[in-house]
Amino acid sequence: MSSARLIDNPKALAGLAFILGLSANPIIKLLRMMRNRKKKTHREDKVYVGIELGGTNFSVAIGVPHYGEDGRINSFTIRNQMTGRTEGNPEATVDHIKEFLKDETYEFIGICTFGPLCLDQHSPKFGFITSTPKTTYRDFPILQHIKSKTKARHYGFDTDVNAPAYAEFHLGNHDVKESLIYVTVGTGVGIGVIANKKTVHGLVHPEGGHIM
Repeated sequence: MSSARLIDNPKALAGLAFILGLSANPIIKLLRMMRNRKKKTHREDKVYVGIELGGTNFSVAIGVPHYGEDGRINSFTIRNQMTGRTEGNPEATVDHIKEFLKDETYEFIGICTFGPLCLDQHSPKFGFITSTPKTTYRDFPILQHIKSKTKARHYGFDTDVNAPAYAEFHLGNHDVKESLIYVTVGTGVGIGVIANKKTVHGLVHPEGGHIM
């Protein structure tokens, strides 16, 4: 019998309480905790999207989160994913992403992209790719453009080195507690830094470094 059915069955509760030598109240509390924990292990109603925009290719993944006993996400099941070439025209690249995500509403869309980026939320250029050598993307409002083409309750935005560093810190199979350095090798070589459990955002370029 499931914990939910047991809670609603007074006779079964009384029998279990008699066997354990306890009153019904602590048993009800325990069963409710078990029921809530079971609900948190898998949430089909909350679908997350990750978008990684590199200088050469881009990737999109749609996943369902799994939760640990502390109620935090500890893994994902990938439902669908795609990769494609980063077009010379940034609007064309975003259109490919929109076509893949269709017209669904997601719980969260996380976006990481090559930079430099403006991550100052008080700046009118927040969400822009700024002085990139990829000239057609220079001073392009990538976050705003993706938002205008997709639907999500929440959005996240960071560099394409800080985002995987953050994911590795929180979801990786290791015992790291406070700090981590993550090196990516792609079109360029970048360094993402986690210090005191937070991503390091520099004054100009919000990452440890990037070399083309």
